[in-house]
Amino acid sequence: MKKILVICGAGAATSTVAKYKLEEWMNENGYFDKIKLIQSTIAEQLHNLQEYDVVVTMTALPKDTEGNIINGFPLLTGMGEEAVFEKLKEYLQM
Repeated sequence: MKKILVICGAGAATSTVAKYKLEEWMNENGYFDKIKLIQSTIAEQLHNLQEYDVVVTMTALPKDTEGNIINGFPLLTGMGEEAVFEKLKEYLQM
């Protein structure tokens, strides 16, 4: 099972919206039983990012952060949302 982390500054507002959009996408595309979606804060997870297959971030990360990082801001605006989902599919296929 793949693990996706959704993070924002406080772990409440923006990551909740992103998590909802991701759950909706997972249901529509047959991923729901193949992915574990975790919501948290950057402070709690910054040193654990390597534990996740994909990190969808709603906040800035340090420039030296490595891994499968996706800027989740388009999930809030709807503009560029499909690009987020395409990148997510690409990372999940690895």
